[in-house]
Amino acid sequence: MMSRALRALRRCLPALPAEAAELAGLVLEKEDAFVARLQQVGTRKLEGLRIRVHGDLHLGQVLVAGREPVFIDFEGEPARSLGERRLRRSPLRDVAGMVRSFHYASRAALREVVEGHAAGTGTDLERWALGWYLWTARAYLEGYLAVARASGLPGGSPEEQRFLLDTFVLDKAFYELAYELDHRPGWAEIPLRGLLLSAAQEGL
Repeated sequence: MMSRALRALRRCLPALPAEAAELAGLVLEKEDAFVARLQQVGTRKLEGLRIRVHGDLHLGQVLVAGREPVFIDFEGEPARSLGERRLRRSPLRDVAGMVRSFHYASRAALREVVEGHAAGTGTDLERWALGWYLWTARAYLEGYLAVARASGLPGGSPEEQRFLLDTFVLDKAFYELAYELDHRPGWAEIPLRGLLLSAAQEGL
């Protein structure tokens, strides 16, 4: 998915808005680092569990019925082949999808505020959006792991779990980038920001 997303990014680069084009340039500068990071999955022995997963989990796939969440739409990511979608995977792939969804929610809200000119003078909206995303993602991860580990999920060591989660977040952001470039180029800045954030967190 990364190769496809980067090819699409180069193809669409001249037509991107100025802000997204600047972010795209930074992502393309880190291409070798991204490749090396994702290739680590194939060279590392992993012990975590593999199960049937949702495959395209995000906030839009979760309904609240009373006090219980209900998950919908189990077809998986539409851009992946049926064979890929049927594979057993680490449950952390779905967790990564939710983490990326929190980032999308924060950036979409920020876009709405900025476009509506509702920002107060001197308000650092970028910082607030980032802070909300990081706080929400951390709370979600802590809650998930507290429950999942009691059930034997996701398996493997805490260090392996962190490695896999970071890998899946990166992979999901590349998937989102390819999707946005194909369908909503004006939204490409969100996965581009996600990729740069992941790169900064991992020291790439």
